[in-house]
Amino acid sequence: MRLSAKPTILFFHSSADLYGSDRALLALVAGLRTVVKPVVVLPEEGSLVRELTRLKIKVRILPISVIRRKDLSPLGMIRYLLRFIPSVKAVRRLMDELAPTLVYTNTAVLLPPALAARLAKIPHIWHVSELLPWGRSLFTKLWLTYIALFATRIVAISRAVKAQFPNFANVTVIPDGIALTPFLKIKRPRLAEPVYKIGMVGRINALKGQSTFIKAASLLLKEYPLLRFEIVGDTYRGQHKYRKRLERLIEKLGIGARVHCIGFRSHIAKVLTSFDLFVMPSESEGLGLAAIEALASGLPVVASRVGGLTELITDRENGLLVPPKDPPALAHALKMLIDHPVLRRKFSECGRASAQERFSNRRMVREHIDLYEAILSEKSPFPLIELAPSSLKKPI
Repeated sequence: MRLSAKPTILFFHSSADLYGSDRALLALVAGLRTVVKPVVVLPEEGSLVRELTRLKIKVRILPISVIRRKDLSPLGMIRYLLRFIPSVKAVRRLMDELAPTLVYTNTAVLLPPALAARLAKIPHIWHVSELLPWGRSLFTKLWLTYIALFATRIVAISRAVKAQFPNFANVTVIPDGIALTPFLKIKRPRLAEPVYKIGMVGRINALKGQSTFIKAASLLLKEYPLLRFEIVGDTYRGQHKYRKRLERLIEKLGIGARVHCIGFRSHIAKVLTSFDLFVMPSESEGLGLAAIEALASGLPVVASRVGGLTELITDRENGLLVPPKDPPALAHALKMLIDHPVLRRKFSECGRASAQERFSNRRMVREHIDLYEAILSEKSPFPLIELAPSSLKKPI
């Protein structure tokens, strides 16, 4: 079945900022707007609203309950549940008003749209970019099971994310894509010259590895005192304590003149133009959109050997992989690149080629359209549960 005349799709998202998952959603709906009528539902105003409005994509602001880190405790979950039912009712009213053909939840931390879609008997796609916390704890298992039960299809952004759902067959891997042109236009004339600036981009939180980056910078500055390090990004609103902790670490190490937290920047291509090397020292990462952008811009990349980053970077082919939370290993990898311009050139060329081949926005949009068509052609698009064949085998 081909898509009918521009079906309405509700896209629910948890943030109005412009970090990785926000930019991925923006790229997706921008590419889809010629074949569907996207309506993006956000819990607040922000930079993403302005970008969507500029593209003439409809936006609705609806204060939906979002799972934040403060909710990941017994008391926090009780408080969350008290917000959950009113959120489901509000989402259901919106669905009744707009009568969408499909509902698309863009994050694992937004639970109400899934239940509202099931009650309204509307097919629901759950886009999961996160590797959920606490390993295989009971809480995480319940969270993942809820996602699987209330999704017509799950879109995982990497094989690492898909691996969280080993017992379910309704999971499709569609990696994020980016608008490549702004990054491919970046010239890298300085690859043969000395490295001057090393940077990272991402939301400031413990899992993104900014403290590892700062400690590695301290080690490198002992041998390369003219290097400059930049941390691009900021915390969630009202959660500035972690940034203050990083600033105190920089001060304690005595490297404040060479290491800078410069805050959020909306024009990432412009930021990457000024870098010589890019680092993604995450402790957990579903895929790593910022790393894709860095590869496309021709930056040599050093990343942690975790999650979806191992699907972006093939060690010593288009970048370097290091253990997470290991400042000496990160410093050693960066030193290798600082000292070997030929290696920097190789990673620049191979990284850009891999991004161009695998992570275009056009490919991402096409795969989503194929998925929508498959769902809408099904006779019963509301399976309560769809088990993987391996889960049905009896133990010997």
